[in-house]
Amino acid sequence: MNGAATPALAAAGLLQVRDLRRSFAGVHAVDGLDLDVAQGSVTGLIGPNGCGKTTSVNCITGFDRSFTGHVGMAEKPLAGLAPETIARGGLMRTFQAIRVFDSFTVLENVKLSMQSFDGTTAWHALARTRQFRRTEQATEAKAHDLLELVGLAPKSHDLAGELSYGQKKLLSLAGILMSSPRLVILDEPVAGVNPTRAMEIADIIKAVNERGTTFLIIEHNIPFVMRLCDSVVVMDRGKRLIQGTPEQIRNDPAVLEAYLGGAANVGD
Repeated sequence: MNGAATPALAAAGLLQVRDLRRSFAGVHAVDGLDLDVAQGSVTGLIGPNGCGKTTSVNCITGFDRSFTGHVGMAEKPLAGLAPETIARGGLMRTFQAIRVFDSFTVLENVKLSMQSFDGTTAWHALARTRQFRRTEQATEAKAHDLLELVGLAPKSHDLAGELSYGQKKLLSLAGILMSSPRLVILDEPVAGVNPTRAMEIADIIKAVNERGTTFLIIEHNIPFVMRLCDSVVVMDRGKRLIQGTPEQIRNDPAVLEAYLGGAANVGD
C-alpha cells in the first residue's frame, strides 16, 4: 500500500514532505516518507513505536537537520532552517514532555510564549515605549482569550505548578497558539490524560481549527484520531503505508492487519 493516493483535501497542501530519509548508524528510522497536510485540516499521524513518527517531526521542525528529501510549508522549503526560524514562519510544535514554568502563573506562562514573536526588544521594555505598551496590552488580551478557549481562565493567577497533568497540556497548547501559527504539530496530546480530558482536548482542537489553524497530530490513541481527524497517515517502518480519510483507514486490510487488529479497534 506504500504510495497509496492521498485524499482530495491534500491537494491544497500546506505542508508537503517528499522522500524524507533519516538514518542512525545505518538504521533507516525514516525511509522515504511522503506526507501531505492540507490547509485547514486536522491530520493524524499514527503507527507503532519505532516507526519513525517523532524522527519525522524532528526533521520537519528543524530539530534534526541531518536528513535528505524535501520538506516545505506553503511551497517554501524548510530544510536546513533552525527551529526558531521555522517557528517564526508559522509552524509550531508541542513535545511529549510538557514544557511549562511551574513557578510562574498560568497567565505569565502564556504571555512569555510571545517574547520571541512580538518584535519588542529589551530597550523597548526598559524605556516602556509606546510600541511596548501597545504590544503588552495586545499580548495580555490575547492570553486571556486563549485561556478562556482552553478552559483555564479561572486559573489565570494560579501557579502553573499547581495544575494537573492534563491542564498543563492545555496550558502548553495555549502558549503555542499565542503566535497565531498556521500549522501546529501536536505530539501525543492526550497521552496520560483521562478520557474526559481527552474529549475536552479534542473539542478545543476543533474550535481552534475552526478559527483557521491547521493541525498535524501524532497520537497512539486511535479512537481519538479517528473521531477528530480529516485525514490520517499510517506509517510503517519509516514509510507511509497509506494516507486517507478515517473511513478509508478503517477499511484498509493492510492497516487492520498490521496495526489495529481488526475493525472493532479502529475508532468504532
